[in-house]
Amino acid sequence: MTMKIERIDSIPLLMSILSRMGVAEVIDSIFLSHGNWSGLSYGQLTVLFITYVLHSLTHHFSGMESWLNQHKTVIERSSGWDVGVKDASDDRLGRLSEVLGRGNDTIEEFHILMGQRLINAYGLPTSIGRYDTTSFNVYHNVENRGKGILNFGHSKDKRPDLLQYKQGLAVLVVPHLTVV
Repeated sequence: MTMKIERIDSIPLLMSILSRMGVAEVIDSIFLSHGNWSGLSYGQLTVLFITYVLHSLTHHFSGMESWLNQHKTVIERSSGWDVGVKDASDDRLGRLSEVLGRGNDTIEEFHILMGQRLINAYGLPTSIGRYDTTSFNVYHNVENRGKGILNFGHSKDKRPDLLQYKQGLAVLVVPHLTVV
């Protein structure tokens, strides 16, 4: 029996977050694979690629196949998928990027479905609200001075030569809430 030491690192955490987000399910519901495509689905391969990018801090297709084979056990146990040694070849990743980057309609559908899964709305009390602003100096290159949202204004630091940025913070106050 051969023993192998395999680092776990952040792989299970990343895959768990992507699983709870439903990335693979949404992608697989929109992008149908070719009839000859076998192994991991587009959604599963996307989850692995995102995990690879965040774990190894690189986005190059060429290194993912060896990364997958180095972490095969932890990936299979974290995901429950059967991962083949060629499931993350640069050819498969190239095909995936081609399919995902094909049309605006499908990308818009992807954004809508992901947004429906991730964005939550809460009924917050709006009877009391507070809004406070402050300004601070910013250092930008000379060509951009006075253009856009950064303009000259009254400087609290007595520096009228610097652009001012005004920042606001809004807070809803919940009455009768005691924090211990």
